[in-house]
Amino acid sequence: MSDFELKIATIEDYDCFYSIRAEETNLFWTGYEKTPDYDNFKNWYNNRLAEPNRDIYLLWENNTCLGALNIDTYEDHLFIGYSIKSIAQGKGLASFMVSKVPSLLHQPIKQKEIRAWINFQNIASIKVCEKNGYHKSDITETRKRFGKEELYYCLLY
Repeated sequence: MSDFELKIATIEDYDCFYSIRAEETNLFWTGYEKTPDYDNFKNWYNNRLAEPNRDIYLLWENNTCLGALNIDTYEDHLFIGYSIKSIAQGKGLASFMVSKVPSLLHQPIKQKEIRAWINFQNIASIKVCEKNGYHKSDITETRKRFGKEELYYCLLY
């Protein structure tokens, strides 16, 4: 994975981020029923970049953007989320990004808990987290997505 690099996202990286999040697979797992409006989503993206408690990283191979990683900071825990472009899925890139989370943190990991909320049907994402030392907690949450209730597991690091 030496050719891959996680870089903090910038306003200029919006098209890369949008291209990842607008893919059918990523739309499904992030809860969107259809591709978000380009300009409205750009406003959302720019607002998220300005938030002091959120970092967005993009995964690059040379000049090709392949993935996105979010790290949100809360008082007692961190929350991660990630997406990989469909052309790069199944190659270990999500696991690579998740493995880098501890080294990207602004504060020592000992003071915080890292959480990943994952849909119970997203077996690949559950395996990514488990491979990187996360374990399924007793915390679950039911969320409504596409008109039906779905169970989400909280995986802890």
